[in-house]
Amino acid sequence: MVTVRAYAGSRAEEEPRAVVVGGEEVPVEAIDWRAVEERGGERRRVFVVRLAGRRVRLAHIESSSLWEIERVLPGAGIDESGRT
Repeated sequence: MVTVRAYAGSRAEEEPRAVVVGGEEVPVEAIDWRAVEERGGERRRVFVVRLAGRRVRLAHIESSSLWEIERVLPGAGIDESGRT
């Protein structure tokens, strides 16, 4: 599990804004993709975000209000044009 600072709009924990890594807060640079998934009867809000130039898949488990980093995606480097 990981600590995520999120914007709480009309839905709690609506959108990740920063991830705390090793005690340091790393801002979310962009949200590239988002979805709601059901796994084993558990609802998750999933986001692919950019953190420090890397693409990371985050999941918010709604039943427990916990966040996890599911994976760091390959091809994570971003060049100056914003392309991966």
